[in-house]
Amino acid sequence: MNFNSDDLLELASFLKLNHISKEDVCLVGSTTLSLIGIRTHNDIDFVLHSKYQSPKLSSHSLIDRVNSPWSTLFEDDKLIEDASLHVIYNGFKFVVPELVFHKKIWHNRIKDQSDIIELREYAEMHKNWNWDLLKDVLP
Repeated sequence: MNFNSDDLLELASFLKLNHISKEDVCLVGSTTLSLIGIRTHNDIDFVLHSKYQSPKLSSHSLIDRVNSPWSTLFEDDKLIEDASLHVIYNGFKFVVPELVFHKKIWHNRIKDQSDIIELREYAEMHKNWNWDLLKDVLP
């Protein structure tokens, strides 16, 4: 695991400042890659439950709410509410790596290509990787 737990303290402060419960967010993107040991993240992207009516969030150099929906497969609320679509670490929800893989495969940007390779290797090494989430939705 390459995750810097101090970043979670920073996120907790950010959420508190913005009156958001950590149960109502799911971290997406490179934070999951850090959590599973692929590479260190350089920011914290999250999705926010729709019950928050487009809140005006304070700005932060490390933390950013991403555009909704983050996934083309699942609504943001589903990522947050469905325990099969996230893992919990230190009380925070992280989107499952399969969905990060899906997003990166579709974007297929130069910056994503090494992550795609690493995620394929990760999938081969972990029996709990759920290919069924991605059945018939990969290019």
